[in-house]
Amino acid sequence: MARMSEEPYNPFAAPVAVDGPAVVEEPGDWVPTADAGRRFLARFVDNMLMVVAMVVFGMVGAVAGDEAVAIVMWGGLAAYFLGQGVLIAQRGQSIGKILLKIRIVDVDSGRIPRFVFGVMLREWAFLLGGMVIPFLGLVDALFIFSSDQRCLHDYVARTRVVPVQVTYSVD
Repeated sequence: MARMSEEPYNPFAAPVAVDGPAVVEEPGDWVPTADAGRRFLARFVDNMLMVVAMVVFGMVGAVAGDEAVAIVMWGGLAAYFLGQGVLIAQRGQSIGKILLKIRIVDVDSGRIPRFVFGVMLREWAFLLGGMVIPFLGLVDALFIFSSDQRCLHDYVARTRVVPVQVTYSVD
């Protein structure tokens, strides 16, 4: 496994991603919060993938018949959310976060949050809540301008988003 070293930085060494649930090398190591621009783009990518899933499954349902449109579209959305949920639960990353090299971590331990916090509270509760509570999405997003750059869903789920750590092997 690649490790951080006291040796000088080698710009010619191949980068090695940190594997496993830990994002920080040791408890107490501080990792900066991912910048708001990368977080926004990751959410934008995820939302565009959701729209594509709705359109594709909606078209498939339309071909199947009028009554099948809603069933197929909702089934496609359920598959999308379950797939994203599995990625977040296992890697701390949605598809957008993978592309932008950021990940969700528990605010206290720096590890990938458990399913209840990382997926149910952080993602699904705010998605469903936004359908019922006016302006929840706007209030949630505006929290990014707080001093520690965490959105409201991060505070509720006790998470934060950090850049994916890359270490360099000097072997």
